[in-house]
Order: sequence, then structure tokens, then C-alpha cells
Amino acid sequence: MERETSYTNLPLDTIRKQALSIIADGGTIYQKWTCAGCDKRIMTDVPNTLYTKAKCEHCGALTDIAQTGCGYLLVARLG
Repeated sequence: MERETSYTNLPLDTIRKQALSIIADGGTIYQKWTCAGCDKRIMTDVPNTLYTKAKCEHCGALTDIAQTGCGYLLVARLG
């Protein structure tokens, strides 16, 4: 059974380039990915760190983020 997801995951290399630029400008990112097991959107609680693999806190599945891609939450200060 193929799952439909509404999440956008970009290649990890693309996210890495964007994250480095954001961090250099004083922003903070939190990596997000879609679990390969339960299809839930997961976000790390460690700022400015990108993982290539991660274990789901809901179902315990290991997701190969380097293969599936990811996204991020941006925290930036205005002004």
C-alpha cells in the first residue's frame, strides 16, 4: 500500500546548504522529516543539527533521511 503524504522533503544536501546560510545569518533551524514507518512528521529538539538517520519517537522505525530527504523549521529574529 502506497502512502500519500502532504509533507515536502527536499534532498539533504539542499537542506544542508540552506541551513548553513541561515545559521551564518544568525537564524536557528530544527530538522524535520517524515517517518518511513508511520508517515508522521517528526522534528528534532536539537537546534542547528542535521541527521542522516533518525528513529521515530512514535513507532520506533529508523528513517534514512539521507535517502528520503527532510525539511526544517526556521526560527529567526525580526529587526
